[in-house]
Amino acid sequence: MRLTLVTSSLSCGGAERAVALLAKGFFNKGYKVDVVTIDDSYLDFYKLPDGVNRVALNIAKNSPTFIHGIWNNLYRLWVLRRTIKSLHPDVVISFLDQINILTLLALVKTNYPVLVSEQNDPRKSSSGKMWDRLRHITYSFADKVVSVGDGVNQYFDWLPETKRAVIYNPLASINSRPSMDKFLEAKGADISKKWIVAIGRLTHQKGFDILLSAFKKHAEHHPDWQLIILGEGELRPELENLRYQLGLTNQVIFPGVVRNPFSVLKRSELFVL
Repeated sequence: MRLTLVTSSLSCGGAERAVALLAKGFFNKGYKVDVVTIDDSYLDFYKLPDGVNRVALNIAKNSPTFIHGIWNNLYRLWVLRRTIKSLHPDVVISFLDQINILTLLALVKTNYPVLVSEQNDPRKSSSGKMWDRLRHITYSFADKVVSVGDGVNQYFDWLPETKRAVIYNPLASINSRPSMDKFLEAKGADISKKWIVAIGRLTHQKGFDILLSAFKKHAEHHPDWQLIILGEGELRPELENLRYQLGLTNQVIFPGVVRNPFSVLKRSELFVL
């Protein structure tokens, strides 16, 4: 059986990590696996096993105007359809809302079974009215809409139950891994202190500004604690400025992206989700 997984990229992120783990798991079970990304492979943070077919389309262009957006998406549909048909998959699995929509539209009247994975609650993370409307139209084309939790699944109550499923994201086995202490110390972490750790993209959706404000209420009474937020994103300058305004320069650390968050989590006293 051949499985074709479609996603935006393999950059650092929770959905991208799920794609990489699933590709590895399917491949280890003996399936032929393709991983198709809209972005180029130079953005890859996660590595795929040798033997998994990596197809980077490099068609994620910016759209400065509405007309450019229509043209670029029509081009993406054509490239996606041509690429997936050339792979002759038995099943196509797509990830994240916009990619799900594009994949479903690209494969209209091809008869390929398509499963789409929803990683976020659309009620809390919208891509815009147009994409929300397109989701309502296209998800009925999917053979199954897979949500990562019951809360996400509840949003799709407008779909028949036979079209919906809840499957949690895969977890990697945690073996002995090298310590990240030296790396974190270079970024300002103090290994003699107690760590609160959070992980995620530095975006509005993650609410790290709320976390900083909450930590501020306790930080001055607990100087032996540090808050370490792993991840990167467009809000880094704003969050660093907020850290300065709150007087938390030495107690909140933004080390960036790390390949081994598990040793940091193991070292922490609290994990904030």
